[in-house]
Amino acid sequence: LKGKELGIDDHAISQQHLRKKNNNFLYGVNDYFKGYGVAINKYLLNIYNRWGELIYSTNDYDKPWDGRINNNLVQNDTYVYRIALTDLHEIKHTYVGNVSVIK
Repeated sequence: LKGKELGIDDHAISQQHLRKKNNNFLYGVNDYFKGYGVAINKYLLNIYNRWGELIYSTNDYDKPWDGRINNNLVQNDTYVYRIALTDLHEIKHTYVGNVSVIK
């Protein structure tokens, strides 16, 4: 698991790589992608493909991306994520990076 922890003010969030093997995710280990954090009031996760097309979006903190588009696993590639959140003090934070899907 490669990831990073980001801490700003009274909240913290981390991101992780998403991996799959033989078209099956390694259940329990990197089988989905989301931001992890505390003191989050509002949350939005967007995933984009290499052409900038939005392929996944949720504002539900409890619905991570499982590496699928229309119930089909995506191909090995690097995808861009954008996490926008508002903390309990109504301060907005944005995190942009990439997540790799590896067979």
